[in-house]
Amino acid sequence: MNDGDKYITDTPPHTVYRDVDGDKFGNPNVTSYASSSRSGYVDNDGDCNDNDITINPNVSWYRDADADGYGWGPSMVKSCVQPAGYIRNGSDYDDSTKNIVNIAPQYFYNDWDRDGFGTPNIKIFYSVRPDGWVVDNTDCNDDDITINPNTVRYRDVDGDGYGTAATVIKGCIPVTGYVRNGDDLNDANANITNIAPQVFYYDNEWVQKNTVVNCFQNCIFTYNSQRLY
Repeated sequence: MNDGDKYITDTPPHTVYRDVDGDKFGNPNVTSYASSSRSGYVDNDGDCNDNDITINPNVSWYRDADADGYGWGPSMVKSCVQPAGYIRNGSDYDDSTKNIVNIAPQYFYNDWDRDGFGTPNIKIFYSVRPDGWVVDNTDCNDDDITINPNTVRYRDVDGDGYGTAATVIKGCIPVTGYVRNGDDLNDANANITNIAPQVFYYDNEWVQKNTVVNCFQNCIFTYNSQRLY
């Protein structure tokens, strides 16, 4: 029927549409004719962007209700043109909040004192950890940076308020018989604390001058409740 066009034979021709991006959907604004088919053309005119193979009537769009840039997989439509409120990914874990995106959410705990340990009573369920929040929830005092599960405590056997560095435990909660310093120079003697001990000598003359004696024989002399002689 047209000897100058090899795509038109004895079969009546029909309109075909240019398919530049090769997605099998043609551009309705660029047409030709063919009896059967024409190279670079297709029979449908459904493409809205013939320069992008990923955009055509089979494109899946997902509802993005929270506008966080991630759509909800179960809420999907197919369209060449992007519908309002829809995007091209459906990877949102929760489309009702911007705080949950395409990353699996988890609990984060407030770390007020910034010691790396959070309080179990204040938590959020987010995809991304905000500043000031941590994944650990074992702090027992979130107002004191020095108190957390890594706090070192020292055994105080003699009860003088100074512990021995030889016996150490770690814990957030105070433990009976332990203190937070390990400065004791002798934990078996309450008279020896964190001050280097030295020898002190008994001053009998001073004691006699400062002791009231009211007896004449078989007297017992004491000083600070200690028997002297």
